[in-house]
Amino acid sequence: KCKNVTCGANATCSNGSCVCNKGYEGNANTGCTPIDKCKNVTCGANATCSNGSCVCNKGYEGNGEAGCTPIDKCANVTCGANATCSNGTCLCNSGYEGNPNSGCTEIDPCDDIPLLAMPIHSHCTSYYSECPSKCKAWACDDGFTQKGNYCEKVCEVETCTGYGLSACPSHGNCSTCTLVGSNCAQGATKYKLDSCQSGYTKSGDSCIPDKDPCDDVTAVKVPANAHCTSYYSECPSKCKAWACDDGYVTLIGGTSCVKKLDLAPLPTLDKCPSGYSLGDGCSCPYGRSIATSTQGNTCYKCCSQPVPGGFKCASCDVSNAPVETPSKTHCNGGLARTVCQCGGFHTKWTQPHNCN
Repeated sequence: KCKNVTCGANATCSNGSCVCNKGYEGNANTGCTPIDKCKNVTCGANATCSNGSCVCNKGYEGNGEAGCTPIDKCANVTCGANATCSNGTCLCNSGYEGNPNSGCTEIDPCDDIPLLAMPIHSHCTSYYSECPSKCKAWACDDGFTQKGNYCEKVCEVETCTGYGLSACPSHGNCSTCTLVGSNCAQGATKYKLDSCQSGYTKSGDSCIPDKDPCDDVTAVKVPANAHCTSYYSECPSKCKAWACDDGYVTLIGGTSCVKKLDLAPLPTLDKCPSGYSLGDGCSCPYGRSIATSTQGNTCYKCCSQPVPGGFKCASCDVSNAPVETPSKTHCNGGLARTVCQCGGFHTKWTQPHNCN
């Protein structure tokens, strides 16, 4: 029966009649269309009917018939410090920069402020309030003036008035001054003598040595076996007076010290024969003759001219030549002793006699 029957699209002849295929509807002779399963289906928000069932739109989740909500892509996302997840992606918060996954840092407000170029010989006069480390305005230092974008030295001519020396004098203390020309070029250094070092006195532009107070002082000569007892106040290094050391006495003239001898107590007055004197006659230039005193002591009488065998200081050691100077007389209580020195080594005192 279907031999000469022609059906429409999506239709098939059955027992001589055109019938829409399964899942289709409409006029089988002219053509069938798919059955609309969602024709009478109403879905919730953010959902669409598909094949008779409500399905959440892409990016949404939930119950399609009751309504779908946006899928939370940040539910399982952890961002770094100062960062927030947005639609599944970590973003730095406002005012911060860096890697939002590991952490963001605060944006330095100075980054957007350009660095101010400052010339040499200048200083900053104000800074940005939001960035105190960056200069906002500058000015030239003292002694300089602004010329466009640089600072030019203000030239002050220096003639160094009062500085008349080309060098500081020896042993002097000077102040200095450097000449400056009208073109600001520096010239030579000039000097002015202010004072002199210790031991020197200022004389004009020179320093002369101070006079040594010792120059006008003559020190006394201290002999052997003596010591200085006082010094000049104006020259403490020079001796003014001296005295013999302990155990020494001064000879006639006071220029030397000899060893002091222990003297026996002076005996009572003794008398010599007329023309004779107590002692051994050491001072006789031509020898002497000897006699005995009333107490048995030696008396002498000088010879008036050389005599054979005449001698001096017969009591001295023969190995020492007699001293060729008069003997020294020591007086004590009206009595005297005569000293003989032979060669400066031995001394002997004679028996005492009347100083008169």
